[in-house]
Amino acid sequence: MRSDAEFSGYAGKTVWVTGSTGYLGSALLQGLQTTAARIECLRGDVRAAETWQPAVEDSDVIFHLAGNTSVGEAARDPAASLQSTVLPLLHLTMLASARRRHPRVVFASTASVYGFADPLPADEDAVPRPETIYDLHKWWAEQHLAWASRHGLVDGVALRLANVYGPSRSAPSSPERGVLNRMTAQALRGEALSLYGGGHCVRDYVYIDDVVRAFLLSGVTPGMTGPSYNVASGHGVTLREVFSLAVERVAQAGGPRSPIHEVPWPADSAAIDRRNFSARVDRLRHACGWQPEVPLTTGIDRLVAHLRSMAR
Repeated sequence: MRSDAEFSGYAGKTVWVTGSTGYLGSALLQGLQTTAARIECLRGDVRAAETWQPAVEDSDVIFHLAGNTSVGEAARDPAASLQSTVLPLLHLTMLASARRRHPRVVFASTASVYGFADPLPADEDAVPRPETIYDLHKWWAEQHLAWASRHGLVDGVALRLANVYGPSRSAPSSPERGVLNRMTAQALRGEALSLYGGGHCVRDYVYIDDVVRAFLLSGVTPGMTGPSYNVASGHGVTLREVFSLAVERVAQAGGPRSPIHEVPWPADSAAIDRRNFSARVDRLRHACGWQPEVPLTTGIDRLVAHLRSMAR
């Protein structure tokens, strides 16, 4: 994390965080401790309008990270996904309008809203084509936030997160969205890693501390209202490369050297699971000076050290 001076804009501000006990939320909460903000955690059901009242009435900045994080759950219960992803922002923005408040709202979206992006790396001018219910609802939530910002109800920023990895104080993220963390933990236990379809698919992995810094900068940097921003490393690596790197870094740290077994894609896997993706981050860099700082090898080394300390 950077020095306090980078986040001096938080001095005297009141910041509310939803999803503060989750994988990303707990890391963000820790990052906020380096600022001079007064920090509050939103408790309760974010689908209920009354839950939002204290935050809207008392906030300068709201980081909204709560809601469904599972693609599978969204597919099984689309109505529940809609209510947990879109409805909270509707409540937030309508209450802000009614109370004549104008908070900065930073929303955790996902880079998977792009669907089968082409060309790569994708920038924010690429038209989102969500392939899953989960991604569709994230995009709808982005659109509502952008609409509310255009109409002066809030000062909204949506961050489209690529594949976030790295240690956090909370439990791991949803298994379907924490592959690198899970594979590194398996490698530390000496378990074989299952690599689907030859491991040729490309992903963009961004370290959690870099993601937290993107949120913190987005919370106080003027002029960021409206657009969505990619938060990524800017570089794609294949699944084979990242699995091999995890195994190598565990071995370099004195752990076992796990085998990697190629296996077919599961029969119930979707085409979107086999997509390639990487993202450009120029828009966020120009807007607030952010850029990823933690290389993949360094990030995995930090993750290995964290997991080993937790196992002691």
